[in-house]
Amino acid sequence: MIRKIQVFDPGYCADLIKHYTAYEPARTRGTVNPYIRNNSVTWIDWPDILDFVEYFPEHDWIANPVQLSRYLPGEYYHWHQDVISGRSSQRAYTLTITLQPAEGAHIEVEDTPYDLQAGEGIVFPSDLQHRATPPTSGTRYALTVWAMRRVTG
Repeated sequence: MIRKIQVFDPGYCADLIKHYTAYEPARTRGTVNPYIRNNSVTWIDWPDILDFVEYFPEHDWIANPVQLSRYLPGEYYHWHQDVISGRSSQRAYTLTITLQPAEGAHIEVEDTPYDLQAGEGIVFPSDLQHRATPPTSGTRYALTVWAMRRVTG
């Protein structure tokens, strides 16, 4: 189940970028493997995480903070899954929203490219292979939100 949706209007996207990038985005927590990704991210405590409930199928809660990613020309996130094993909870669904598109930059899920405009997102199961391709020019911003499930037994 992959679903394309309109989440925000483009003006709101521009406001989010302006507000949350007042400081240079920090590199992701932990070690970054440059063979997997080389973009920058910052983590945002979303003020009303329930804003995103309607976009997800069955889940237990929505992870907060959410991730704001910045992709400059040549920056990427290669093929990966959002599932991290060995935890008491698991990412069940991923929602990636393009806040600012850039030439050449798009998200691919299971070999299908999605060229999303400002405010458009896609929801997909977190265990599907996906990647973000690098912009050839301009800067792409994306917001990623995860719906979580408890791991049992």
